Amino acid sequence: MISSFDVQTSKSVNVAKSVLVIMLGVSSLFGFQRMALYPAYKDYLSGVNSSLIEQYVFEGECENPVVAVTFDDGPIANTQKIRQLLQKREIPATFFVIGQNMNESYAQLYQDPLFELGLHSYYHKDYRTMEEEEIEQDFEKNMKMLVKYSLSAKYFRPPYGIVCPKATEMINRYGLQGVLWSLDSHDWAGYSGEELVSQIHDNLAAGSIILLHDSIEVYELSLVLDVITQSGYDFIPLSELLECQ
Repeated sequence: MISSFDVQTSKSVNVAKSVLVIMLGVSSLFGFQRMALYPAYKDYLSGVNSSLIEQYVFEGECENPVVAVTFDDGPIANTQKIRQLLQKREIPATFFVIGQNMNESYAQLYQDPLFELGLHSYYHKDYRTMEEEEIEQDFEKNMKMLVKYSLSAKYFRPPYGIVCPKATEMINRYGLQGVLWSLDSHDWAGYSGEELVSQIHDNLAAGSIILLHDSIEVYELSLVLDVITQSGYDFIPLSELLECQ
C-alpha cells in the first residue's frame, strides 16, 4: 500500500525460492519502469539497491491473459463486503493483512480456498523510520498473530512498498515471498468510476499483480472486476500466477 508514500517521501531460503527470484524478480528489476506504478514510487525504486529489488516479485511471467488481484490494509469492516462479492463471482484473491487489525471474527473471513493470505506488517509503519530491532519485533508479532488465529501466510508486502535490508532479511528468515505489484489501481488516491476503470483497463497485461485496498467501495470493485473480465483476462490465485513460465 502506498497511499501516503509521497507524503512520507516526495537468498532465498530454498532452491524453489531461488528459481522464483530468477524467473520473476530479475525480470521485474529491469521492468518496473514500464509498470503502472505511482510516479513517486518509481522514483523511489530507482534509488534502491538492485540486490534488494530482485528479491521481490512485481508480476508473473505469464503468456496467457491472466491476472491476480490483491488487497492491502485489512482486515476492516469493509473486508466482509469484498469477501462476499469475490465469493459470489468465484474470484480468487490475496489479502495482505495488518497484524494489529486481526481478531477472531476477522480471521474467519479468510477461511475459504479462494483466498490466500499475505502479511503487510503488524503496525503498518514505514520501515525507514524504524530500528532493525523494531522491524524484527514487527515480524515476530505477525508470526504470533498467525498462530493465535490459526492462519497461514505465504507472502509479505512491506508497508508503502518500502524495500529495506532488514525486512528482506526477515522475509527470507520466515520463508516468505516478497510481493509488490505491477498495476496500481490508485483506489487509495481517490480514483473512482471512469477514472478507476480506465487506470485498470489501460494498464492490464498478462501476469499483472493488481494493487487494491480493503477500503474500496464494493460498487467500484465490481466495476474493476467487470472491466478485467470484459478485456479478456481471467483471474487466478497469486500462487498460480507466480508459477507462470
